[in-house]
Amino acid sequence: MENTSNSFSRSKIRIERSFSAVVFIPCLFIVCLVFFFAGVDIYLTLTTALFLITLYFCFANVHKNIFFIIFLFSFYIFLVSGEVAECFLNKTYYLNLNMPYEATRHSHICLLISMAFLSLGFFVMKSKKANDIQPVNIMDNNIKAYQRVSLMFFYTTYWIMLFNSINKLVFVVKNGYVAYYSSYQPLLPSIVLQLGDFCPMAFCGFLATFPDKKEIKKPIILYAVNLLTILFMGQRGGIVYIGCFLFGLLLYRNKYYSYSKTWVKKPIIVIGVISIPFLLVGLHLITFLRNGYDVIYNSFGETLGDFFINIGSSSVVIKFGYVYRDQIQSFRFFSMGDILNYFKYGRTFTWLTGINAPSIHSETFALEGHSFAAFISYMFMKTRFLRGEGAGSSFVAELFADFGYLGVGLGSMIYGILFKKFSSLDKSNWILTTIKLYMIMNIIKTPRGSFSSPFGVVVNLFFIAFIFICHSYASKYPKVNHTVPRLIKND
Repeated sequence: MENTSNSFSRSKIRIERSFSAVVFIPCLFIVCLVFFFAGVDIYLTLTTALFLITLYFCFANVHKNIFFIIFLFSFYIFLVSGEVAECFLNKTYYLNLNMPYEATRHSHICLLISMAFLSLGFFVMKSKKANDIQPVNIMDNNIKAYQRVSLMFFYTTYWIMLFNSINKLVFVVKNGYVAYYSSYQPLLPSIVLQLGDFCPMAFCGFLATFPDKKEIKKPIILYAVNLLTILFMGQRGGIVYIGCFLFGLLLYRNKYYSYSKTWVKKPIIVIGVISIPFLLVGLHLITFLRNGYDVIYNSFGETLGDFFINIGSSSVVIKFGYVYRDQIQSFRFFSMGDILNYFKYGRTFTWLTGINAPSIHSETFALEGHSFAAFISYMFMKTRFLRGEGAGSSFVAELFADFGYLGVGLGSMIYGILFKKFSSLDKSNWILTTIKLYMIMNIIKTPRGSFSSPFGVVVNLFFIAFIFICHSYASKYPKVNHTVPRLIKND
């Protein structure tokens, strides 16, 4: 009887997937046709097609693949959507106005290579499969110990992080957003500020214990308060990236370690999807408020379109990387910039050596450091860069600057493989799960950030110290052998 039921379920799934394929393929063809008539070039059209195909297969198991899905949207929105919107709206991002055709074509080729190898790395890599029935320890003293010490770190260092965020907000209100990057001096001593760096680590350590709904509410609310403080000072990235990270984790827990509860209900998902355009418009308007510009839009649709043209044109750094490729010195290793700059200019090492680190908006940092964002901003907007502005970076641009098109492909494949590994989070291995969550929190920023960002955070000495202290504390508590079988479908 059970075999008959399982056979029926598999047949039903095959029928549903066949039906969805019949619907998806014509829709994909129509999208490509619309892109062709809108004047979108072949490389961006193929990138869009690959994006949609990859999403189609990822949505077959949305809970397990949610982190990769979030990254794909981040990649497409920030690096591709701007130029697609330019074709449909007949507008041009101001930095693209005088861009050489060769640089634009180069950017589109890089994006196509990156999308292809992201998908290749993700789908070629085999994921860890679990049995339908796994013994899950429901009275694991080690997990409770890890949870206890992580919360201790979180509550102790959270107030330092929040105080520093409020101090930044006060400075921005008094002096302006741009002045923050060139003139801000923290009120707290450096050694105290470094304690605040523990908070995001402790937050991931706590989440890695898979707490229940009651336990998770207060830390998330407190973390949201800090993110809102940062948003009010004009920085939108934190609340977007961390919000997506938390949404992904809670959706993951709808299926894994759910404790028989629904973590994200369907009405919440529907409301979230409907509110996305309004949130995007709101985030775009923050740009005007933080810089003191007048809002010049006449309609909601115009504002939304301009959002994609401005936010979705982060690929401009890939183009400028091509334009200034001859000025890039050998062995700058921009793709490892976060790690190299940490050991060269990080607060811990400058405090130990007594060396004064240059400002991130200085000529020294741009030309002698390993930050692609600083270098490329200095090259094409020198005065504005030294004043505190910047163009940001992209993992695609950094990989090309260091290793060419081959580097773009291999680096993107590494990311795809990582996301396949991220699709399996194991409560019983707290250290590995904490590392995965902390890397996920940072890797979704990399379409507009450094390739080494997810690796740099885990070689941070404070993160290593945090893991060591938590593990030393938890190892004093022996595991309780009381286990029960819990159904975990890991397909």
